[in-house]
Amino acid sequence: MRAGFLALCVFAAACGPGTQTSGSYSFEGSLQGWRAGAVDVAPSATPDGWSIAATSDAAFEGAWSARFFLDNRGGRAKVFLSRPYALKPFQAYDVHLEFALGTSDGDPAAAFRVLAGAAQFPPANGDAAIFLAQDDTGSAGTTRLSWVPKSYDAFATTGPSGEMSAVVGIWGTSEATRTYYLDALAVVFTERRP
Repeated sequence: MRAGFLALCVFAAACGPGTQTSGSYSFEGSLQGWRAGAVDVAPSATPDGWSIAATSDAAFEGAWSARFFLDNRGGRAKVFLSRPYALKPFQAYDVHLEFALGTSDGDPAAAFRVLAGAAQFPPANGDAAIFLAQDDTGSAGTTRLSWVPKSYDAFATTGPSGEMSAVVGIWGTSEATRTYYLDALAVVFTERRP
């Protein structure tokens, strides 16, 4: 009887949720280890046409957030933050990202797109960034800055190094200049059991 119970416990543990690796970020005073990047950015009247920085201009929680500025002259720029995580090599993971997006995109037809997910490397070109495309940056009809909760689930597999990058950003889908804010970001990688 005791051996049967022990076997059941071992089986239950093997079928339980996988190991999790997580982090939460509020950008209080810095980007907290996140790296800014961009692809498909066209020449602009502003230096580089984009920037991502910690700011005290607006916040969902605390006093700071990450500000995304994009002068999208080419109509297809993608700007993003990425952060590497050390995970197990050749392992499948369920990825969960959630955050508050500060946006003033009141017209759904003119809204940009959110980029969110995970990949073995940060996007090096437009195709890699578009693979992370999610819903739009709309603010439910208001042109004032409002905080919209965002939550996304994805699937990713590590390579031989075990490193995986979480990515959150904006895809400029039309020629316009926009500013967005990102706050209260949480990332969770959960190992998938065989």
